[in-house]
Order: sequence, then structure tokens, then C-alpha cells
Amino acid sequence: VAIKLLARVDDRLRDRFAFERQALARLDHPDVARVLDAGDHDGRAFLVVELAPGRPITEFCEAEQLDADERIALFARVCDAVAHAHARGLLHCDLKPSNVLVWRDTNEHDIRLKVIDFGIARLLGADDAEGVVGTPAYMSPEQAGNGAIDVRSDVYALGLLLHALLGGANPVAAETKSKSRRALVQTAAAAPRPEPLQGNVPREADWIIERATEPEPDARYETVARLGDDVKRVLDRRPVAAGPATLSYYVQRHAARNKPLAAAIAVAALILLGGIGATAYQAIRATNAERQALEDRDAAEATSRFLQRVLFSARPDFRNPEAAAAFVEAVDRARDGLATDLRGNPEVRSELLDMIGMIYFESNRYAEARPLLEEAYTLRRGLFGPDDARTLRSHEQFAGVLRYLREHDQAIEHASEVVRRGETVGLPRDEVILRNARLTLSESRLRRRAPGDLEGMRELALDARRRMEATSPRSVAARENLSRLMLNYADGILEFANEQNPELRQEFPEFLTLGYELIADIPMGTSRSMLQLNH
Repeated sequence: VAIKLLARVDDRLRDRFAFERQALARLDHPDVARVLDAGDHDGRAFLVVELAPGRPITEFCEAEQLDADERIALFARVCDAVAHAHARGLLHCDLKPSNVLVWRDTNEHDIRLKVIDFGIARLLGADDAEGVVGTPAYMSPEQAGNGAIDVRSDVYALGLLLHALLGGANPVAAETKSKSRRALVQTAAAAPRPEPLQGNVPREADWIIERATEPEPDARYETVARLGDDVKRVLDRRPVAAGPATLSYYVQRHAARNKPLAAAIAVAALILLGGIGATAYQAIRATNAERQALEDRDAAEATSRFLQRVLFSARPDFRNPEAAAAFVEAVDRARDGLATDLRGNPEVRSELLDMIGMIYFESNRYAEARPLLEEAYTLRRGLFGPDDARTLRSHEQFAGVLRYLREHDQAIEHASEVVRRGETVGLPRDEVILRNARLTLSESRLRRRAPGDLEGMRELALDARRRMEATSPRSVAARENLSRLMLNYADGILEFANEQNPELRQEFPEFLTLGYELIADIPMGTSRSMLQLNH
């Protein structure tokens, strides 16, 4: 273990220390140094933490001569660790290379990583005469200016850490000759911008750093999780949110991942976005290489994923009638072309039917989405069998559109089959297909109100409670899903529990409370479906 001896704790700091050590004790992440004990000995506060026998992350990367992708992959792990702490209400306030220790496991040769000293900066900072906590070279402007700080202050420090990790010079240390803390803090408060990176580094890294280190907190990533997601997109060669929202950039990224498919994908995008139809499709099939690319299953899936991102990124604000009409017209032309195109290639056809059907679904055009999603499901069932993950995904989406069309009997029948088959083939219980299918079951039963529906909702709510207790879900989507299963059951108790099952009314407070606890710390606006909770 490592024992951290802090400054003497007076009455003014005792309560803060008690709060911080309780928060630290809740951290449970493989890349966070765990707090094992804490207390007060002869007026001195101490923390006992898991020992991390490594060196600062920048030194490790230099010594191991890691390339840019390997360094970015390590940084993604750091983001996950910090996001874990933020989800438990704990800021770091002193993220820097020496607080991220890295080493190679001598037995397995895996790279180990530990983020250390969560929350300690604020405890130590109480002795700072200037009242400013942290390391000046990695402070956000608001932190250096002794202003209000939040998760975006850690986002700023992580942006500087990524810059240093990829060979950039620290802007605070570079812009002052004085080594005094006061001078460094003043420089940090002025928010000097990091210089562009040099060498063989993805250009997206510069865009991510620039956004993370914006002087104004509102211009940065809203959370470390969002920052981490963009970092992972760099590794996957996918477009990043910090990059330009242009079609050319999306095409370039996809081409970098799938060079043999680049030409076919570009023409396919024109088919969907411009409604060129069968003529352009025949142009794709003109060469043997392009024909093989479209007939290849992996190529079909890659093309579909790319086109889905293109269409969803191009989707306008549907409150703007003119923009909405133009977009829908292009999608309608693509849909009309499917009546004759791709009859000889059911796999690609099922991908495009699925994609356009989900665009209609997301645009609240459920009646038009229904036949497309049903055909996609039917095609995939014939191609891959009823238990294949692709078939189950289409089946779940079809059940979902039935729920929105108030065809609750059929929605329940199909969603029940998805859950049964998914569990039989061993899909993880929190896999999105099963999560969505359970939610369809719960909400259709709430609205159908047939005999046995309340008991069925109760089974789903009890299962949600068991999963919550067993896994402590971290993602917003997983917590939101469990919350809605519990709140739906609470609604059902209020609306159609009767004298024949009065014992169920006693469960109302428990499931209402559990449902709210799961979503209490989710920022409003994080997920569109949060707005659908009518509580």
C-alpha cells in the first residue's frame, strides 16, 4: 500500500475530509488506485491507498517507445477511470502525468495503469495561501482564477495531458520564465492555447485537444465520458465529434477504415442522399471488384453503418418544415428505389431497409417504418436464422415500432420471443437488444392493461432490481432502461392495481424510489428518451 499523510486537519477541514474519504471509498475501477483505509492520527489525516509501482504516463510512453495509437489507447483508459469517479460525485482537480502511473505486469506483460490521488488536491489546497488547488501547468483557467469548478475542469486538464502524451509542450510552462507558483497560476488563468502537435499524430488528436482546452467551460466536452468517446473514435478510425461536421470528412474517415470499399460507398451515399436510384446502382455493379464488395457480408455491414451515420448526421431539425421536407424527400426517393433495386442481394437490401426504417422511426413516421422494418426482419430471419444477433436486432426494432403503433398484442408477442431467444443463445442480460425488448414488453403491458399484464410488469421490475443490485450499471442508457422498467411498474400499480391484488400497492414506494435513484444524477438533456418519462 501507499500511505498519504496530509496536512494537520483542524475543525474547518474535518468535515471536508470525512466527505472526501467517503467519496473515495466508493471508487471501484481497475484503473483507479483504491482507497483501503482513512483516518486521523494525532491530528494528522491519512489515507491508505493501493500501491501503484509505476512511473508517470509520459515517462512510461517514452521509455517504451509507444506509438501514437498506443498512447491514445492508454489515454482512453484514463478517461474511463476519471469518468467513473465523476459518476460518483468526485472531481480530481490535479490530473497530470505524475498522477497517472503506468507499468508492465511482470507476469502477463500487460500494461497496468492507475490514476492516483483523487480528491487529495482539494484537501491539500486548504493550506495554500492563495486558495488555489492543483498543479498550475495543468489547471483550467477557472481553477487558476479560484472560480467555480466542475467536471469540465478535469476535462481541461485531460486535454493538456493528451497534448503532453503525444509530444506537445505544456503551454503554461512554455510561456513563463519564472518558476514561482504565483507566476504559473497567473499564466494558467490567462488560458494559453496548446500548440498544434507535430510528427505522425492523427489530426483528430489536435481537434480533441483544442475542444477539451477551450477557455470557456461551456465550449468544452460536457463530460469526460464524451471526451473518452471521441478518443476511442480516433482509434477506430471513425469521425470525431470535435471534427468538422462535413460529408467529405465522414467519407474520408470511412475510406481510411475500408479502402477497398471507398468508391462503392461514395456512390451508394449518392443513391440514398440524392435519390439517384437504379441507374447509379448499376454503375456500382459495373466492375467486378465493386460487385464483390457489395456482395460481401462485411462490406454490406460497413456500407450500411457508414450510410446510417451520414443520413443521421444530415437529419435536420424537424421543427424547420422546409429542411425537414427536403430531407424526407431524399429518403423517400431512396426508399422508392428499393422497390426494384437489390432484389438479387437480400443481405444488402435488409441492411438498407433496416437503416431507412429506423430513420422513419426516429422521425416519428411509425406507419412508414413498419413495413420496412418487418421486411428487414423477415429477410434476416431467412438469411441468418431466428437466433442470429442481426435477426434479433431487427426483430426487436420491429417489436418496438408495433408498440408505438399501439399494436400491443403483437408487440408483446414479438418482444417476448426476442427476450426468450436472446437469453437462450446467451446474449448478455444488459445487451441493448434485450434491454429494448424488455422495455417494449413493459410499456405495451402498461398501455394494454389486460389480465396478467401487471404481474408481467412486476416480473420485469423485479428483474431490473436484481440487475441493479448485481451490476451497479454505469452507463446512462443502462440506468435509464432499468429506471423505466421500475417506474412503469409503479405507474401500473397506481393505474390498475385493484382490490384483487392489494398487496402490490405496498410495493409502489419501493419501485418509485428505486426508479428515481437510478436517474437522479443523469444531467437533463443527456438522452432524448429521458423526456419521455412522464413522472
